[in-house]
Amino acid sequence: MLKKKVPVYYFLIIIPLFSLAMYFGCYYYFNNKEVSDVAEFKSTAPTCGVTVKRLTDYKYIQPLVNYEKSCEAESLQPVRQEMEQTIENYKQSGVLSTASVYLRVFGQGDWVCINDAENYRPGSLLKVPELITFLRWNEKHPGYLNKVLTYSQPFISNKHTNFNSKSIELGKSYTIRELLKYMIEYSDNNATILLNNNMDAKEFKNTFTELGFKEPDMAASDYPINIKDYSLFFASLYNAGLLTIDDSEFAMELLSHSDFKDGLVGGLPDSASISHKFGEAGDDNMHELHECGIIYSGNKRYEITVMTKGKDFSKLSDVIKNISKIAYNKLNG
Repeated sequence: MLKKKVPVYYFLIIIPLFSLAMYFGCYYYFNNKEVSDVAEFKSTAPTCGVTVKRLTDYKYIQPLVNYEKSCEAESLQPVRQEMEQTIENYKQSGVLSTASVYLRVFGQGDWVCINDAENYRPGSLLKVPELITFLRWNEKHPGYLNKVLTYSQPFISNKHTNFNSKSIELGKSYTIRELLKYMIEYSDNNATILLNNNMDAKEFKNTFTELGFKEPDMAASDYPINIKDYSLFFASLYNAGLLTIDDSEFAMELLSHSDFKDGLVGGLPDSASISHKFGEAGDDNMHELHECGIIYSGNKRYEITVMTKGKDFSKLSDVIKNISKIAYNKLNG
């Protein structure tokens, strides 16, 4: 059988066309693959950095005080929304003028914050940086906590307290360690004033400035602060960033015995434990009630701070209790 011959000029046409088809096909494939790879890289790349707080006043080291993600956690948005709605409901009912909440889950650096721009008068919350100051001073001067002070005369104070507890007794002597217990566990103002009179002012100021806060005015009646900044004091204790491990543990143990039960504690089950401190401030026109604590529930540990302004202290404590309950239920649900 005879085979039909293919003219040579067919090849001269087909081969260039085939080459062009291969060229454009490869160009399209690899360019689209590059775009796809870039898109995939962008979608998996982290979108939130980490904020690290270190002490910088040392020559060879920079102790880690705290770290957290730079932006709010997406996973905590449901609890944030419920707390925000609860605050709005209290505002609509007239209980609240304003409130702020900071919630941080340890381990991942996840946090959310409501109304972080508002400043508050912390009141007895300042007893925590004072506790830190005395423990730091004792680290530099071992045995200082054993120094004995006498409560020899009553102190005159224009601060009226609504949540009173146990107090030191006039005419009796106490070690500084015992006075710290009264100051933290019972929020005793008499013990606090006695400690104030024997505290190194420079060391107290350093407790603030080393965390990046402004230097406190020792003559001022209070120290306005926002909720996120104040929460750093508790985080620094939990992370043992300002004190030794043993002293941080001692401080958190004292805070775990705080006998204020009308706020954060009321929103927790008996199975959970908490190291916490409350503070009250304000005047006849506007009351302030705040509380900060670290909650231990199984393997989960988280920090929550609630700061409030309103007309009625007892109702403000209910706000803190309900915010605490929301946080616990959402995080342990």
